[in-house]
Amino acid sequence: MEKIMHDGLEPLGLSLNQYTIIMSLLEKDGCTQAEIGKKVMLPAYAITRYIDNLESLGYVKRKRHESSRRSYRISLTKAGRDLAPALYEASESANELFLSPLGKNQKVEFLKILSMLATHINV
Repeated sequence: MEKIMHDGLEPLGLSLNQYTIIMSLLEKDGCTQAEIGKKVMLPAYAITRYIDNLESLGYVKRKRHESSRRSYRISLTKAGRDLAPALYEASESANELFLSPLGKNQKVEFLKILSMLATHINV
């Protein structure tokens, strides 16, 4: 699945980790780096590096946290929000390709299992 997503994101110039950060911000904009790191399960040093890169690309911006001098809130820029349709399309294409070997009933069962796992691990 990683390879499929990598191939789908390559034309956008994004890595899988950058994709997960942007998708996280599309769900809830204005999170702190720590909140994003927890959600996408990446260590703080990696989140900082990816956000630095996304900021240099013009997709996110940092704003000082209102109550913590050491923390920043991360928000999508217009360019970052404009990526949403292409990111959703890349996700859908990857899912279709990944699930294509399965029959209809197998897909339904597989997605049920994934949903149960996601609920269990609080994704």
